[in-house]
Amino acid sequence: MKTLPEKWVLFGSLVTVIVFDLLADLAKDNPVTACASAEVAHSEISGVPTSEDFKTELYRMMNEALFDGKSTAEINAGDLHRRVGGYPGPNHRMPMCCVVMLAAFAPEAGDVILEEPPSGQGANLTIRYVLPKLEPPS
Repeated sequence: MKTLPEKWVLFGSLVTVIVFDLLADLAKDNPVTACASAEVAHSEISGVPTSEDFKTELYRMMNEALFDGKSTAEINAGDLHRRVGGYPGPNHRMPMCCVVMLAAFAPEAGDVILEEPPSGQGANLTIRYVLPKLEPPS
């Protein structure tokens, strides 16, 4: 049985992320709902992005491209890190950002590295991710 690349499987988890974001907003207004959003991202507490923050934003960017009708998403590490926060800055997490991007890289699905710094980890790392095709419900 052929397995799907992880990024395709994780698109479904974006619904969870959206719901989590809504619950977090509700918790600000109503502390009773705070228990529903107890798993606050570490970055919201410490201000330092985590690998989970990068992963969530990476898939959010792919999802935006998918719903814009695109078949691919070209994602740059510098842009991703800026969206998550903390870049540029003295405590940036660019190596972690790049590791997350490369972990989602699936050449067997058609993904292509468009630009890669000599070290493999830098703001100019750019990957074109092939997105799954959305089939209308039948």
